Amino acid sequence: MQIRFMLAAFALSACSQLPAGEARFEPSASTALNVVRMAGLEGLSDSPAPVPSSHGTTLADAGFAVSTISNPPPGIGNGGGLALGALSLLGSLPVERPVYNRHVYAWVPLDLAPSPDDAAQLAKAEFQDALVKAFDPGQALEEREGSFTPTLAPTTRHRVWVRSGCQPFKDRHRDDFDRGCSGAVRVFVKKPENLRSHQPAPPFLVRFASVRGPIELNVSIEGIFSDWWKDDGNVQAVSRHLPAWMFIYVPPRKDGVPPRVLAQGEVLEFREP
Repeated sequence: MQIRFMLAAFALSACSQLPAGEARFEPSASTALNVVRMAGLEGLSDSPAPVPSSHGTTLADAGFAVSTISNPPPGIGNGGGLALGALSLLGSLPVERPVYNRHVYAWVPLDLAPSPDDAAQLAKAEFQDALVKAFDPGQALEEREGSFTPTLAPTTRHRVWVRSGCQPFKDRHRDDFDRGCSGAVRVFVKKPENLRSHQPAPPFLVRFASVRGPIELNVSIEGIFSDWWKDDGNVQAVSRHLPAWMFIYVPPRKDGVPPRVLAQGEVLEFREP
């Protein structure tokens, strides 16, 4: 039992997210690795050469748990591999695996966001607009507004994109549209307090002097966008429409595709410069 909890404690510390902005830029590391580390994501490392395909197993498999301890998936650092292996063996413990989730990061230029609230709203709108542009290049969708009124909280409003003829509906809590013909992109800023101060832009943002952040965006995709967003190719299409100060981390796949960072559609690899 003691070994079990020692493994769990190590796993939680090795495969985690650190406070954003604490890591410093490392010239000897790839741009991809600098982006995620400075944004607070740990457990990744650069590869000096192309990495062979990993086994087609899932995180829940005991075989994966054992193999990741000595041979982590492409791009996953040894600490992260041991953490993931230990957690797979301890499968009853609920825990996030950040390196196996997508992440959207942003450093908002100060000249575009005079206040923290401006920065948050700009980052949210940029992501929403990028996803809709990638999904609907012909601009056939119509933008509408939906609202949600909880029992014990004030009404919130959100953007909704609908297909022609999509029917609205209304009940005691919602004034919205059928999700079979509409889509919503809800974006929330994790740790908005990171926007309160500003600092020099990291070296990979050469066009900007000072920035707010970094921040991570929590993204909830609904309706007609849901299945579309699951495809990595579509995620790359969204990235092409994002500004230069926003990045998407795409996790490794079990078919051997290594993790990468997307910057305006460009694939940044975890590979030593």
